[in-house]
Amino acid sequence: MNNTPKTFLTNNTFYLLINLVLFFFFSFLIKKQYNTHKLLLSEYEQLNIKAENISNDTKWKIEHNKKIIESWELLHEKTSDKYCTSLVKQLGLIFQTSTNLSELKTKLPPLYEQYSYLNEFNVKEKFQAILEEWWNSLSNERKDIVSKNMLELYNQDSLSSSGFSFISGLCYILVPDLIIREQHSFMRDSLVDYQRILDYENIDLNFSDTVQSVQNLNLSDTISQTKLLNLDIVFVVDGTTGNTPYIQLLPQILYIIKDNITKPIKLNIGLVAFRDYIERQEEMEYVVRHCLPLTNNLNEFEDAVNDLDEPNVSTEEYPEALFDGVFAGITESNWSESPSMRLLVLIGDASSHTEEANKNPMRYSIKQLQEEASIFKVRILSIKLVSYTSDDIVHRDQMMALAEGFGIADQGYYVEIDDFDNFSPIVMDLLQTEISRAERLSTIITDPFINLN
Repeated sequence: MNNTPKTFLTNNTFYLLINLVLFFFFSFLIKKQYNTHKLLLSEYEQLNIKAENISNDTKWKIEHNKKIIESWELLHEKTSDKYCTSLVKQLGLIFQTSTNLSELKTKLPPLYEQYSYLNEFNVKEKFQAILEEWWNSLSNERKDIVSKNMLELYNQDSLSSSGFSFISGLCYILVPDLIIREQHSFMRDSLVDYQRILDYENIDLNFSDTVQSVQNLNLSDTISQTKLLNLDIVFVVDGTTGNTPYIQLLPQILYIIKDNITKPIKLNIGLVAFRDYIERQEEMEYVVRHCLPLTNNLNEFEDAVNDLDEPNVSTEEYPEALFDGVFAGITESNWSESPSMRLLVLIGDASSHTEEANKNPMRYSIKQLQEEASIFKVRILSIKLVSYTSDDIVHRDQMMALAEGFGIADQGYYVEIDDFDNFSPIVMDLLQTEISRAERLSTIITDPFINLN
């Protein structure tokens, strides 16, 4: 009887001790968790404060940099305005004070180096606007004198490359209808004969002498030398996979363009395709192929396009042998003799290997291609097929630079096409612009006395 309470007490004491131990243990865990949470909360608040400070600092830097950029752009704009205006004023003063061609040849060269600023800082459009404003302020008589002087300078064989770029740029802006991109004896002889007519003011009004003088001009022989203007268009196209559907649209576009020509123009079309360098080169078949020399037979062009199949392998990276194709199109095409307009239409969806790349063994560069195009009097029309890849930006920059050319007279066009359905209308509009330009030149060539009286 006496042992039962003692056992009960002992058991209760044991359970009580166990509960106290558990209580203190869980209390310790809860407190530790609380302290940990409090510490994390404090660190989180500090991080928020730091993040806010960084954000404010970043915003300030962005605003500060934005103001710096705006100030620089404003300064650059004012500087380029002042520079272009100064250059035009110097040009106007030289043309106004020079009495003969030899004086112009002496006074103009110092401007050639200044003119290079326009290409370096990309303010050619601003210069053109200021130059046209000056041109429009001249009287018609003064315009005729300046035009004559510029054309005489343009035909000087002694012009340096920078001088030719400068003078041809002026002609391109101010008298585009008279600019023939290559010298040809017919146009020069026609102008000489016309000047002879103007110089017959002091001749005795004797009928027989007058007839003899007119016969000496040999105008009939000169007019018999009239040539059609050759409009040469070489298509340099990407021959790798994915481009063939676009290229196959070209013949139909050209048939329509040719039917719309209203002036005596001979349309000549050529085709060059480029692919790429790969390890298994025999499977790629070629790097550059001259598919068709320049011809006025559009059926031959259509056959050449139809024969342009795609390779069975893909390129190993985004860049391709685009520069190789452009170089071949410029330097190896059978361009027509003058009078002619020469265009290279570049079509592709990927960039070219850069000058330093292993897959550019000839080390072609944009500057080299621009210079070659200027030497061969070729303007480049760049048509970029958007690929929506990381290569698009590089490809866009290359195509735009090639279209920009070496100088104002070398400028072509750059367009982007991101939809197959837009290809035909855009290309047709682009080519029609060049046809209109050619028709204006054709008018000058077939009628040597237009706009001269």
